[in-house]
Amino acid sequence: MKVVGILGGGQLGLFLSQSLARLGAATAVFDPDLEAPTHRHTAAAFPYPFTDQEKLRQFEDLSDVITYEFEHLPVSVLSTMAEHESLFRPSLKVLAVAQDRLMEKCFLRDKHFPVVDFLAIEKKEDLAAFEQFGLPCLVKTVRGGYDGKGQKRLKSEAERQAFLPELLARLERGETMVAEKLIDLSLEMSCIVARQKGRCVTMPVFENVHKDSILDTTVFPSSLSRELDAGVRKLACDIAAALDVEGLLTVEFFLSGQDIFVNELAPRPHNSGHLSMQAFNLSQFDLLSRILLDIPIADCEPISEQAFAMANILGDCYYRDGDRSTLNMKALEQAPGFVELLLYGKQEPRKARKMGHLVCRGATPAEALHRALALRKALSSPS
Repeated sequence: MKVVGILGGGQLGLFLSQSLARLGAATAVFDPDLEAPTHRHTAAAFPYPFTDQEKLRQFEDLSDVITYEFEHLPVSVLSTMAEHESLFRPSLKVLAVAQDRLMEKCFLRDKHFPVVDFLAIEKKEDLAAFEQFGLPCLVKTVRGGYDGKGQKRLKSEAERQAFLPELLARLERGETMVAEKLIDLSLEMSCIVARQKGRCVTMPVFENVHKDSILDTTVFPSSLSRELDAGVRKLACDIAAALDVEGLLTVEFFLSGQDIFVNELAPRPHNSGHLSMQAFNLSQFDLLSRILLDIPIADCEPISEQAFAMANILGDCYYRDGDRSTLNMKALEQAPGFVELLLYGKQEPRKARKMGHLVCRGATPAEALHRALALRKALSSPS
């Protein structure tokens, strides 16, 4: 029986481990959080810091292949684990690019993929160029931020000037920042690519909505034209090939008018791909499981002509008038189009923390989305 090592024990690792189990594989899970959801679904839990090289070696010895469910891992430590780079899928080289926003954007630009204008802010001398950079813009940490953390949106010159002392302090602490031009956004979307020995399989394009920089809803099918849909898929495959990905790559895109821009890369399963578990013959986790187990991947196809919508359930949904409560499960009794509610088993609901998601279907994307939003609201309401 093959053992797959998973670095990270959140919900992505949880769903991956379930998919692997259906194919007869076992998992080892490395995550310092004792309460990480995936720890409760593995025979080999490693609840230690990602810098513990002795425990990482034990984890490596137990694993036939290793993957990861989030990017913020110490590549310098992991690179000492294995003599053979092929132990990791995707590779540590891919991880190194995806976990550093500046490296990622420079890679995309240098490979002639479409990205919005950006500026590296690495030292005090870069502030002069930053003061000339167009507004509005978004200033991000190069490493570590996710779900809107480590980001500052600047709309006016007054806001820029007010932010300069904080930016200077960060530079003096040795941080690197990147400024990105804000564009007129028509649509946000994502495309998940499974790449195995040079063959690319793309999932259909998902249409996404973010609130406070956290994914709120995902809809399939998207409202893209056939031509734009094909263009997004081709870009995603070309990027995966340029990185020589063996595994999954999620590419997030912006649409501005008819212009497509690459936003970010994630070499792993993605929140926007959760509805693939209900809407397609193979989920994103099934595709990655096959690659990890050296089973040939197959084309991903919708199982229905209906539309599907996913809505995230954040920790905010558990609080009413400031008091912590539980979800109103009676709302499921009369929920048209309800497909599935998945809760991740996290112990503490916190503001902006992803606690679960739900999926609804409808005759049209608008109907599916309306049903998903209505059900989430009902789950958050008193019984």
